[in-house]
Amino acid sequence: MATGKESASIVKTLGEKILSGGSFFLLDVTVSTGAAPKIRVVIDGDNGVSIDDCAKISRELNEAFEGSGLPDDYSLEVTTPGVDQPLKFIRQYPKHTGRSLKIILKDGQTIRGKLLSADQDVIRLEREAPKKNTPANELQTEIVFQEIEKTFVQISFK
Repeated sequence: MATGKESASIVKTLGEKILSGGSFFLLDVTVSTGAAPKIRVVIDGDNGVSIDDCAKISRELNEAFEGSGLPDDYSLEVTTPGVDQPLKFIRQYPKHTGRSLKIILKDGQTIRGKLLSADQDVIRLEREAPKKNTPANELQTEIVFQEIEKTFVQISFK
């Protein structure tokens, strides 16, 4: 029987294989140790993820687990990241275009603003205006993805 770390590696490999080539992708895998381990798989999608998508992927993972070296008795949870979870991959940014972000750079600087666009290496942001009447073109900035430590989508209740 595989250890927690080995089990997580097996689940990650199987999950990436199942999700490859589609609009869904793997964000995280955790496996708790114990008599009946809990396997938690966090996924995201280019166009979002529905409950039905999670259920379908859960069924596919359960089938893939047979004969993989994972324990026979486990619980599996396939879920999406919560609103409190930072964005991990550049692939997650485009679907948040138009939303407010809080970005913490590797140098410790924090930038807040609305996401205008994202490509493979750079995100474009309209920063929050430090003063009223600041022209929009002076607020636009580009941030190289490699400079980003964490990005949080800011939820607005307006």
